[in-house]
Amino acid sequence: MAPFEAPPPCIPGRCALYGWTVLIGDPTEAKTFSHRRHGMKPVERPFTARFKIDTLRGKAGAGQRFAFAFKWSGQSIKGITWRQRHTQGSKLALPADVSAAYRNQIDSFVRKRILDKKSGHPRWIWAQKQDDDSCCAVRDD
Repeated sequence: MAPFEAPPPCIPGRCALYGWTVLIGDPTEAKTFSHRRHGMKPVERPFTARFKIDTLRGKAGAGQRFAFAFKWSGQSIKGITWRQRHTQGSKLALPADVSAAYRNQIDSFVRKRILDKKSGHPRWIWAQKQDDDSCCAVRDD
C-alpha cells in the first residue's frame, strides 16, 4: 500500500461490522500530526485524530454505516516501541508466554545512523539485525 492510501473497501466494511478500528499506516518516514484542544497549544503525536470512513461511499446506503480510523506513522511508532523496550525508564515488557519467534521478530530491526549520499547529512534508517533469519535485510525508510 502506498503511504496513506485508502484501504480496500472491504476492510472498513468488516471493521464496521465487528466494531474494530481501521489503522492506516505510513511506512515511509517519521511524521507527527497536530492535535488541537480547545484553549490549549497543539500537541504533536504519531497518529491522527480519530475519523470516520463511510463503508458504503458511492453505493446505495451511503452514510448509514461507518468505521472509525486512525492514520499513523509506522516509523514513529517503531521508534517509540524500540525505546520502551531497550532504554531506561518505563519498560514495555512482553508476556512470559510469547514464542521465541515473536520475540525475535519484535527485536529484529535496529536504528542505524548513515550519511545521505546526496546531501551529506546524517539520517536514521531501520536495518535488520544480521543474526535474524527473517526475509528482509535493510529497510531504507
